[in-house]
Amino acid sequence: MLKKFTFLVHPFFTVLENMELLLPGIQKGVGIFYSKKESRIVALETGKPGEIHELDISNALERVREARAGKELCAWTNASRVPFSVQERERRIQMKFDYDFEENVLLMRFPELSDEQSDILLIYFKEQIGSFKLTNVKDPVQHLHKSFAEKVVYHAISLFISTDIRNKQIYQKMLAAEIQSHKSHEELKEEHQLSLKNITAFFIEKLSTKTDVAFKLTESALQKLTQFKGKLAMLEPILEDAATVALNRPGADENGIVLIRAEDVILKTPEKADATAKESEQQPFDRYATTVTYLERYERAIEWLMERGEKITGQNIGKACHPPVSAAAISDNLKKHDKKIVALLNKYPEKWQLLRTKFRPVGKLVETAGHASGKQVVAKRG
Repeated sequence: MLKKFTFLVHPFFTVLENMELLLPGIQKGVGIFYSKKESRIVALETGKPGEIHELDISNALERVREARAGKELCAWTNASRVPFSVQERERRIQMKFDYDFEENVLLMRFPELSDEQSDILLIYFKEQIGSFKLTNVKDPVQHLHKSFAEKVVYHAISLFISTDIRNKQIYQKMLAAEIQSHKSHEELKEEHQLSLKNITAFFIEKLSTKTDVAFKLTESALQKLTQFKGKLAMLEPILEDAATVALNRPGADENGIVLIRAEDVILKTPEKADATAKESEQQPFDRYATTVTYLERYERAIEWLMERGEKITGQNIGKACHPPVSAAAISDNLKKHDKKIVALLNKYPEKWQLLRTKFRPVGKLVETAGHASGKQVVAKRG
């Protein structure tokens, strides 16, 4: 038989299925609770050991609701006074803590297991219950025995239910951790793809400036490049090869722009000799990939703010980023990447002009680096 976690259903399922183990020799057990899944009140009854079936309480719903609204945790009654009893369907139930000698049904309320009212568990004891020394003999001592019995039974079942709830909470935490892990993986994947797009745009612009030819990647070519798994520094020779193919393809020029298509891009690692030959020119560009991503992101944010006439502040730049970040996060990134930022600004004086001239923290970073080295970082002014 296939098994599943017991806490995936209401705790009463587990209690009723194990009723014979919890309370050997009882007549039967009935559980009444609100099912969130079905949006209705459900009543379950034990049958053969380990088996349960649903009871029809459609004709007694009002009396069941009254019983669920009660405050007493434990009360004794008899079968004829149970809300859905066949013997007295029309009789209004009065649950009292009076310990009548003929009352052998223990009603227990468990508050707020499924909604704001109590869920009810009914234990039908046999006329003679040796385990608790309960009999149908009129003996005042039975009051004490019943009081002891209800406390033992209620706490035993409460422990069973609390264990089930605790296991459910642990499972939910495990599930939340798994979801967060998957989410973090997806975020890292998106961050990597964003880095690829930024580096690709950077190389295309550099190639266009170098050759005096306006190159542009089609969406399909850009999508293909996001599948690249190698070192980011190796993208430049791949793009150069793709640009060469596009430039020599008939009809590649559209309004003065040479389009690089997906079929022009070959995602392969260049030969070692070619990579070695370009190594001194490229620098270990992978080390700068994250820094370039930050610079491109902040540059675009400033451009967006200027188009709308908004003030250039760390807070506004953070809000304009996608996804949004705090001003503190921007300051932290500038501090952690200060040397790489200065190196990139020195090497590519035509890049990130808005960051250089409009955002004071970057301007101050540039000035500090310039004073320290005796050099001045170039900033083009329009």
